[in-house]
Amino acid sequence: MERKVAREFRHKVELLIDNEAEKDYLYDVLRMYHQSMELLVLVGDLKLVINDPTRLPLFDAIRPLIPLKHQVEYDQLTPKRSRKLKEVRLDRTNPEGLGLSVRGGLEFGCGLFISQIVKDGQAGNVGLQIGDEIVRINGYSISSCIHEEVISLIRTKKTVSLKVRHVGMIPVKSSTDDRLKWQFADQFVSESGERKNSVAGLASISGKEIKEKKVFLSLVGTKGMGISISSGPTQKPGIYISNVKPGSLSAEVGLEMGDQIVEVNGVDFTAMDHREAVRVLKSSRSLTITVLTGAGKELFMTDEERLALEARRGA
Repeated sequence: MERKVAREFRHKVELLIDNEAEKDYLYDVLRMYHQSMELLVLVGDLKLVINDPTRLPLFDAIRPLIPLKHQVEYDQLTPKRSRKLKEVRLDRTNPEGLGLSVRGGLEFGCGLFISQIVKDGQAGNVGLQIGDEIVRINGYSISSCIHEEVISLIRTKKTVSLKVRHVGMIPVKSSTDDRLKWQFADQFVSESGERKNSVAGLASISGKEIKEKKVFLSLVGTKGMGISISSGPTQKPGIYISNVKPGSLSAEVGLEMGDQIVEVNGVDFTAMDHREAVRVLKSSRSLTITVLTGAGKELFMTDEERLALEARRGA
């Protein structure tokens, strides 16, 4: 039975992935998982290679390879693509609008996907989700429609009928010339780029401009990032680097004590609690981290450093 499952899995991999390096990576992360039994790390690593809706069936193909004790949690951590269409109706005359944003269209080489749901809005109340693909509008297939045609179709009637299926991924493409990429719905940062802290106009306690910096860390074959993190106080919320181990991977890429982590692998950290932040940081061996340099440096100053700073300010 186990041989049959493994054979079917390899067949699915050959069918859906044509890049040999990506195939090797997939087999490697599964091998490492069976040694470490770290499910969060496995799912984070899988999302790096299952990076297109056509590859989503691999999550189901991998499930039989997961020990029974982890299968329920595996189901919770991995996206569930729905084959069934769901129909909802929205009132276009509602003064608060439809309560959703969409992206995609024929000119981008993909379907139309819900990219944002307004809290307590119409769309959310009828069960629509980020990552739903809109297949039909008012009975018409939109597979050959460009974005503007879809918007026009929505405006033709007071009641908008949508048929959707849940994919769990969002197309990411800022212009028609860019290569189409996909992001998982649970990692998606909306196109408005909303964050509680704005980079523009910020100044650090030393008077230097706070800059946003993005670094990439590959933890394969390392002992970890080499940092500690802390939650900020009520008056300065956020996740901050409280310590960087000398000679560590984080030190090599220039992360420093006092840097505020604002995003990891597309996940917004600005309103995240400490426990969830640790979980996300441990969820993958490949991390793209965005920080605000020195934004929380004063939180970790010694008394002597604070006095010296006050003296410089008073000079």
